[in-house]
Amino acid sequence: MYEAGRGVAKDYGEACQWYRRAAEQGFASAQNNLGVMYENGRGVAKDYAEACRWFRKAADQGHANAQFNLGWRYKTGLGITQDYAEACRWFRKAADQGHASAQTNLGCMYQEAKGVAQNSAEATRWFHKAANQGDDIAQFNLGWIYETGRGVAQDYSKACRWYRKAADQGMARAQSHLGLMYDDGLGVTQDYAQACQWYRKAAEQGDASAQNNLGLIYYEGRGMAKNIGLALHWFKKAALQNRETAQANLASMLQINTTDLTIRQKLGEGGFGDVFKGTFKGETVAIKRLKNAGQKNDDALKEFRHELIIMAALEHPSLVTVCGYTKLPLQLIMEFCEQGSLDGFLKSVSCANLPWDIRYKIATQLAEGLAYLHANHVVHRDIKSLNVLIDGRMNAKWADFGLSKIKDHTETVHEQTDFNNMAPGSILWMAPEQVKGKTNCSKKADVYSFAVVMWELTTHKLPYRGMNNLYQIIAAIASGQTNPIPKDAPPRFSMAIKHCWFEDPTKRPSAKQLAIYLADKTEKSTLGPGS
Repeated sequence: MYEAGRGVAKDYGEACQWYRRAAEQGFASAQNNLGVMYENGRGVAKDYAEACRWFRKAADQGHANAQFNLGWRYKTGLGITQDYAEACRWFRKAADQGHASAQTNLGCMYQEAKGVAQNSAEATRWFHKAANQGDDIAQFNLGWIYETGRGVAQDYSKACRWYRKAADQGMARAQSHLGLMYDDGLGVTQDYAQACQWYRKAAEQGDASAQNNLGLIYYEGRGMAKNIGLALHWFKKAALQNRETAQANLASMLQINTTDLTIRQKLGEGGFGDVFKGTFKGETVAIKRLKNAGQKNDDALKEFRHELIIMAALEHPSLVTVCGYTKLPLQLIMEFCEQGSLDGFLKSVSCANLPWDIRYKIATQLAEGLAYLHANHVVHRDIKSLNVLIDGRMNAKWADFGLSKIKDHTETVHEQTDFNNMAPGSILWMAPEQVKGKTNCSKKADVYSFAVVMWELTTHKLPYRGMNNLYQIIAAIASGQTNPIPKDAPPRFSMAIKHCWFEDPTKRPSAKQLAIYLADKTEKSTLGPGS
């Protein structure tokens, strides 16, 4: 009652207390429930080992859920030494009692030869038992087995039947596969409208394969009117999940003819190449031309394509919009920002002549853009004032996504920072963990770098002035040394910078928290550690 909040206020701590009293008297269900509380950290500190201990007590009494839970612990190795054979033993005990999830997992163990010899027939047998009880994972697995003919006679009709059962329960992968069966006419009469319906259901749940296939249907106009806008929409979503086919489709749609482009004047140059001002179909644009574009340079081409995909797939007022690209020469066509880079703008105006409401506007817009990037699992990795552009209305926009990285929802990337292949200036904005080589790809490193940009807004200076030796700067950053914040800076602005500069990344706020904090005119919001 306390765990579910039935008849009383929900109270996990109180629930644990009563589960423990019953568990210590040998009540199997209480032992299993107490294990679940330890597993999820509800009412007690999360403790997988303690969860396993209580699962085992209940499992030894024949409690099916506990047997499954203990099998899962052995399979994943959380709280106990990973042991596939033991996992199979406990899954089998629960499966023999009709536990559907245990039957599915036992089928997977046979299919993947984990803890038992590979046996497709046995895997299929257990999947059938679970699928007939309505287990959607087992239903999907049976659909895949019949589609591929793995261990059974290939049967597209049966594959569709099982995919549909899982799809009707809302499983995105099954919906995507069922859409493909309708698209190709396998096991069902070919029907693009049905394919589109199932692709859409899966795509709206974030299935990248379905998003790409839905984009293709709209692009080709199969069974419906062609819709380039919707094709782009779905290709972009799939591209942001690193779906290579969607990225290729998106790149193909963005290629433009050089005849539609007119170059007016050169604006600047960098290690990557030259930037020009020009027009595209009557609109003023910026043109970024890759250096030595006619020569083969795999790394440069890869970075160019990566920047194109990131910029094209993301849409936010605080990100520079990409219009397209040309192949010969290799050029990226982007919206034109009249004021140029933030670095150049700050050099052109004195601190006294830049009102704080403009500085707050720039910082807030950049925080909102960064929050959008992070919400889409994109880490910029090269945040600095040189990579911020200001348009004619003093709107700030992030640019230069050549080093950005699309991360999986739970991915943690640890890679050595390569100072030899990095523009020396970028080091001025790096977080301590980056210069120490602990990570070169994290949202919290982006947040630290963003605070350096905020510091530039307060001072109109480059960070670490007076340090001309690169390794002296690296040593200073690694030791936690930061740039002094001017005393006349607004307290909330200074506070935001200080919170972002915590040496421990876990103590820094998220970009979303920063955006809310900087935009708060009431000054009631506070900052704390963010995910």
